[in-house]
Amino acid sequence: MIQAAVILSASVTLMTLPGMNGIARTADLIAIMCSVLSMIISFISIIRYKADSAHGMPASGSEGFRRSVLQSLPLVFLAYSVAGFITDVVIYSFNGEMLNATANGHASPGCLLPLQWFNDDDSRMIDT
Repeated sequence: MIQAAVILSASVTLMTLPGMNGIARTADLIAIMCSVLSMIISFISIIRYKADSAHGMPASGSEGFRRSVLQSLPLVFLAYSVAGFITDVVIYSFNGEMLNATANGHASPGCLLPLQWFNDDDSRMIDT
């Protein structure tokens, strides 16, 4: 649960950086949604586990299967949020490096083809 909160905080911070667009923003939104879902389902799972253990009801059959699925969902959503955050950081870093290299004259025109795919709406895009 703490890891989901850290990913949520980092994703919201990354969302505020200038130059976020397209795929990077989508990956960041996926990371935010999955980390929030991970925290919510963690709370639900803890509350249900405490209620079931207080009543002393053993889990058997389909109830046990449902409980195990519910307890595994926070980790699944955490994995998706980490994947979205890493994707966001990589795309944002690659995008900024390519724009800096182009502005300094160090990038060849063929280097701009990936930029065109990521930055169709970026005003800093240099046409070739």
